[in-house]
Amino acid sequence: MRQKALITGVAGQDGSYLAAFLLKKNDEVHGIKLEDLCAGTVNRDLQMARRHALLKAHGHEVPVARENNG
Repeated sequence: MRQKALITGVAGQDGSYLAAFLLKKNDEVHGIKLEDLCAGTVNRDLQMARRHALLKAHGHEVPVARENNG
């Protein structure tokens, strides 16, 4: 089964090796490099995603907020 991965620090040594390994297994790989993490919105979104994943893993429902940019 094809897995999905989000790698923080994908431009670094460990992250790049992990990305290459997963791609060889035909997994779907997404990466965030350090410069991206320095942007406040990306960092905030990543922290929120981690919290949501933790809550879901413990059986909690997590509402999805939708932004209204119109």
